[in-house]
Amino acid sequence: MYFYYIGVTMKYKVGKFKFELMNNTNIDFDSLFYKFKNDEQVNYRIRITFNEIYDYYDDVVFLDDRLIVYKTKDECLEVRRYFHPIYKYPMATTKIYDTYSETCFHCILEDSNESNHLYMMCLALDKIIYLQDCFVLHSSSILVNGKMILFSAPSGTGKSTQADLWNKYRNSLIVNGDRNLVYFNDGKFYAQGWVLSGSSEHKHNISAPIQSIVILKK
Repeated sequence: MYFYYIGVTMKYKVGKFKFELMNNTNIDFDSLFYKFKNDEQVNYRIRITFNEIYDYYDDVVFLDDRLIVYKTKDECLEVRRYFHPIYKYPMATTKIYDTYSETCFHCILEDSNESNHLYMMCLALDKIIYLQDCFVLHSSSILVNGKMILFSAPSGTGKSTQADLWNKYRNSLIVNGDRNLVYFNDGKFYAQGWVLSGSSEHKHNISAPIQSIVILKK
């Protein structure tokens, strides 16, 4: 598959997920990914465009108030349509393939941390990184003696508090306060700070073997 493309093209690496983002909109994705710029050969391509909404009529396999997932009858793995969580209008349609995806945005949001989160959601990275044998764990992470400790729990349980305490009393580095990529490489599980960090200010492009994952409870 070849794309005829006029716009901004950048390469990024998050853990072992190396991708090229071809952006033909005025959405500033580079401000979200800039810490992860990389010139290595990519294993996935993401194309981003802007257009009015178009209909899609294949079989629905998942439906909630934010997302419809369609099963397709061609080489496309699935099509996802994302809706604004409050106003319910369609935000974007994403077609996912083995080696590339196409996201067509149908609206531009006011600039805010919440809009950045919604834009990222519309790229369907949760599905795409799964194709690369990775997943994102809702967790805070710290780097201790060259290894990662992850604290995972529902929001409000104290993930960030635990990371802050380790930073204060053990001088450990907080890699990410809310999201971490987990992947397997060379016989070890690794954690990598993700491109979003929720309300936390901690977001580092650091990857290291996982020492432990701590499940917090109140």
